[in-house]
Amino acid sequence: MSALRLEALRGRGAAFSGWMAVLVALVALGAFAWTLELTGGLQRTGLSDYVPWGLYVAAYMFFLGAAAGGLLLASAGDAFEIGWLRPFARIAILVSVVTAALAGLYVFPDLGHPERVWRMFTSPNWSSPLLWDMIAMLALFVVGVLYLGAHLLERERATKAMAYVAMATAVAALLVSASLLGLQASRPMWYSAVMAPLFVASGLVAGLALLLMVALALEWLGIYRFRTESVSRMAGLLAVLVAIEVVLVFTEIVTAIYPGEARDRAAPEALLSGRYAPTFWVEIAACGLLPIVLLAVARLRRRASVVAGASALVLAGIFLMRLNLLMAGFLFPYINLPGGIQVRGLVPGPAEFQMSPTYYPGWVEWLVMFGLMSLGALVLSAALAYWPLQRRLAPRLALKGGAEGETGRYVA
Repeated sequence: MSALRLEALRGRGAAFSGWMAVLVALVALGAFAWTLELTGGLQRTGLSDYVPWGLYVAAYMFFLGAAAGGLLLASAGDAFEIGWLRPFARIAILVSVVTAALAGLYVFPDLGHPERVWRMFTSPNWSSPLLWDMIAMLALFVVGVLYLGAHLLERERATKAMAYVAMATAVAALLVSASLLGLQASRPMWYSAVMAPLFVASGLVAGLALLLMVALALEWLGIYRFRTESVSRMAGLLAVLVAIEVVLVFTEIVTAIYPGEARDRAAPEALLSGRYAPTFWVEIAACGLLPIVLLAVARLRRRASVVAGASALVLAGIFLMRLNLLMAGFLFPYINLPGGIQVRGLVPGPAEFQMSPTYYPGWVEWLVMFGLMSLGALVLSAALAYWPLQRRLAPRLALKGGAEGETGRYVA
């Protein structure tokens, strides 16, 4: 590590070391929980035949969206030469690479036999959205690595070209991820054209919120400095994107309710006033409307603590959105069952059995999820703290607002 970084970390060394130690402990707990799942099977989780997707798939979609959103932000800054956004590009790309890899890791605990995942590529089912989702995740990771390499080598033409490739890959990945839900006609809550723009908007929101939190953490550690105006602009952009995402969520709900069919209304009503209402309204009010209000005030956008807190709330809201969508979609079974057959978790309806599942993530799922999340945070923290990502002209002393908008001693 460079002398400048040693000097920067000296004042926060104890806090950084404690953070890394906590992450290592959480990774160990997650590994222990996954060992229990591997030996005891998925029955150790809250998943079932009727609710096969839960916490792991929600985390997969969350981190895939954050990775794509981060690449979109970085590529937009480079492709369109947005000065105040370009200083964050390298950090955004690195965060995207780590989160794309993390998304792929969440596939393994969701599988009953993770050692057979290679069969997806040796005997692919090209009509399966799951296969295309995996391809999109791998493409995000590979393109992110190449894009970061072009940045670190400071090859301007290669960087510009990779920016366009990264932008196209990120949009494609978000659309493919949306198709995982949006193309399933048997799920009224999912089968909607709104799903694609919703995933694009939420991916941008997650990527921007995560980038802001990482950037502010690096400032707190003293490793990088950014102009307050640049952070304020990003925070304002985050407020706009969150507002768009909230509008799209309610558009999806209204679209599902409007036809008036009982089967179509069940899922959105479960979100508005049913079993999923608590998490849904936390998602909308505490993790959506509150950050919008906080970031709409120019004075508050200039305070790092407010921006960091609002970004954390937004990230929690996007995760809850993914989880709420999954749970609402599983209100009905894939096939209609004839009358007279008693199946656990189903209650008889007028002409068919309607599903009434109860899914609560078990402690094994929580430990595995946070263990993998901590692994990603551990890798990202080490890379950001010990791997210089600043341009060769930086750091610059007594900088009074460069062409790209940086300021301070350690410049991104």
